[in-house]
Amino acid sequence: MDTPIEYLLNAKTKKYRNLLERTKNDIRKTLKKYKNVSVSFSGGKDSTVLLDLVGRERDDIIVLFIESGATFPDTTD
Repeated sequence: MDTPIEYLLNAKTKKYRNLLERTKNDIRKTLKKYKNVSVSFSGGKDSTVLLDLVGRERDDIIVLFIESGATFPDTTD
C-alpha cells in the first residue's frame, strides 16, 4: 500500500496530471450533453473523488446515497 507521501509524489507526475485533465474534460462534456445528471456516492475513495470533481463543475448535481447498514460512520457524518 502506498504511503501518503507516495500518493502526493504520484500526483505530481505528468501521467497523473494528464489523466486528471482528461477526466475533467469528460465530466465537462457529460454535463454539457445531459441536463439532469446524478452521481452515485458510496463513500469510498473513488466515488468521493468523482463527486468532488463533478461538484467543482456544477453545484446542482443530484447525489444518490443509499445507507446499506454497512457504511462507515464517517461516511454518513
